[in-house]
Amino acid sequence: MKSRVHLKEFAPHPGLSPKELAERRSAVDYAIGTQRIEGIEPEAVPLSILDRYAQGEISMDEVDRLTDEYLVTIIKPDAL
Repeated sequence: MKSRVHLKEFAPHPGLSPKELAERRSAVDYAIGTQRIEGIEPEAVPLSILDRYAQGEISMDEVDRLTDEYLVTIIKPDAL
């Protein structure tokens, strides 16, 4: 199924220090690793959203919004 999530619509967030970027990458790697330990392999779209966050391109609010948009494309709201 083709996703309707628009991954390229945000401008980079300027001013993140190397330390902040490293903290973001560590948090993303931890979250992905936790999923994999539990036997869950994250899908490509959520991984790309998280990668953009780790690189400082989007904020956590944007991660939440993009993830919600993605989930709506794969789960029918009336089925909930």
